[in-house]
Amino acid sequence: MAELVLGVLGVVPLIGFTVKSYQELWSKAKTFRNCSAAVQRLHKKLTIQRRVFQNECHLLLRECIQDDAVVGAMMSDENHQNWGKEELNNKFRMAFKQNYEECIELVHDIGGAIFQIQDELDCFKVVQSHQQMTLREQSKQLQKPCKALVLKRPTPTAMAWTDIRRASETLCEALIQAWSCSEARHFRHSVKLFLDAEKVDESVELGIAVLCLGHEHSKGEIDLIQLQVKSRLLAIAHPRLLISSPHAEQQRPKKRQKVVRFSGDATIGGSVQINDRCVSQYEIDSSCDLRCSPDICQDFSKRCAQSANSATTYCLDHIDISDKENYRHQFFAAVDSRKALGPSPVGPNGVVPMISILYRAMEDNLSALDRLKMAKALVLAVLKFHSTPWLGEAWQLQDLAFFQHSEDIIQSLQTIHFSVDFNGGKPQQIAGSAMEDVRLTSRSPLSQVSEDERLLCGIDNTTLHCLGVALLQIDRLRVLAAEDVLKVRRLAKTSSSLGPKYKEITEKCLRCDFGYGTDLSNVKLQAAVYDSVVEALESMIKVLDIYD
Repeated sequence: MAELVLGVLGVVPLIGFTVKSYQELWSKAKTFRNCSAAVQRLHKKLTIQRRVFQNECHLLLRECIQDDAVVGAMMSDENHQNWGKEELNNKFRMAFKQNYEECIELVHDIGGAIFQIQDELDCFKVVQSHQQMTLREQSKQLQKPCKALVLKRPTPTAMAWTDIRRASETLCEALIQAWSCSEARHFRHSVKLFLDAEKVDESVELGIAVLCLGHEHSKGEIDLIQLQVKSRLLAIAHPRLLISSPHAEQQRPKKRQKVVRFSGDATIGGSVQINDRCVSQYEIDSSCDLRCSPDICQDFSKRCAQSANSATTYCLDHIDISDKENYRHQFFAAVDSRKALGPSPVGPNGVVPMISILYRAMEDNLSALDRLKMAKALVLAVLKFHSTPWLGEAWQLQDLAFFQHSEDIIQSLQTIHFSVDFNGGKPQQIAGSAMEDVRLTSRSPLSQVSEDERLLCGIDNTTLHCLGVALLQIDRLRVLAAEDVLKVRRLAKTSSSLGPKYKEITEKCLRCDFGYGTDLSNVKLQAAVYDSVVEALESMIKVLDIYD
């Protein structure tokens, strides 16, 4: 063996050779460490033992060499010229005297153990060669031409979101154009749009509630009208379905026209029963356009009260609107229509801003599961209602609210909604687009920031940035300003109380990092947000929900 020959020459050459052998063994174990868990453990132990051996050799050489820099150079370079100097070996012999031979034997044994381990590691060369062959085959497969890419068609969910956005936008415009109220005590009306909108067949079902509010100093009750709206596109403009001109509306009789029915049709009290779905031609013709009504607020209140005493669901007339597309919005009384919520906005039956959740989380025992469900509802709300009057571009958590109608906060969170307010009996109309005149401007200072300033701060999509801020607030249970980009992103990089996956999706929303640009009207970006955020939240909810 080579170490025996070096041992005859002296202990210094033998130490140099053993240091080199230790390095080779450590490198080989590092190469094969992924082949077996045992080799991986061996590599970790060798790392420690090799360092201990080098430190001991360093101390031994310092007995003969006073310059520490020279010793360090020898330990880092196994081919250093000092390893072969006879003068250095003689100094070593004189320093150790009778211990010289024992030192040679000790270093010799260490070298023998190193060679034995190296021989045992050679068996992994077969495994390594097989892995290299597999990698070459995979590389060749990647070099082959792949099949032609097929663009994925928009998912039905994405198309449903588009229909919901159109329906909710035209509903807001219809209410603005048609709303009227002659009740003196109704100083202001607030329309609440619930988040649980969905596409059913060819129509979009929306849940709304209208709060009829008095003056701020009034102590009277707040009237609530809760409605279900079914909105659908009128593909073919029938003469009877077109909205009449203002002059024609004044001449049109307010009394309903009778509709001929067959003997099989049932009537109650002389009024025609309306099917729950209200999609047949007879049902369309039997309802009147509420634009002709002098007091829509009073009509809704009376008909909701009548419907509450009947087992049959009645259509409370409709509103047609034909701005860019012909839409018909049919109104039904909701099953759980309520009244007298109470004058206090924070009372037991009041309207509570969503931002209060951040302060009341501990008091209300809001669990991680509840916060994940809340986050999912917000993401779906953004996909359904972005770019509409209900959800501004620079929105914030306090733009949403919920009805606290019970002590159960979880049940109350089912009523999260957006709001549009009307002052007086009829909203003031200004020349131009009615939608722009009544669209609620977000109170967030971010809405006043210019596009150049947003780009300078790295905000590629304001709506998704605000969504990321809302998700971060739900996670940390603290109020954050969306315009404080540096603070928000610094906080987003810290660990999350809801897990690393939640932290990842929050950062994706803040940076609009989904791989499909920054335009949220792009169906591919919407689908990417759903896949990356909603599905991730659903998987986390499934893990935590023991009843799933």
